[in-house]
Amino acid sequence: ITFTLKSSGAVWGICSAHSYEVQQTVDVVNWVGEKYGTDNIVLFGSSAGAPIAGTAMAQLQKNRNIIAAYVAVGYTFGNFATLGFGRHFSSVVGKSVG
Repeated sequence: ITFTLKSSGAVWGICSAHSYEVQQTVDVVNWVGEKYGTDNIVLFGSSAGAPIAGTAMAQLQKNRNIIAAYVAVGYTFGNFATLGFGRHFSSVVGKSVG
């Protein structure tokens, strides 16, 4: 399943820790799990979607282990990226799936 996040806006997203986008990701993953009866979902995030997917993965693992793998492409690390995505880094750095 491929989907595009409905953005809440750059400034609002930063101020709200992208919680709207994270919740969209959690909702889609839960829907896929229910619709297709699987607990082996690969979560793939690209660019700004990488840290958002990582935070969604951390939230999903609290309730049930539905994520089989997490792939982050073009993860937005660095000093400037920390302004917008710094809150997400701790969700994925040093974590393992499974």
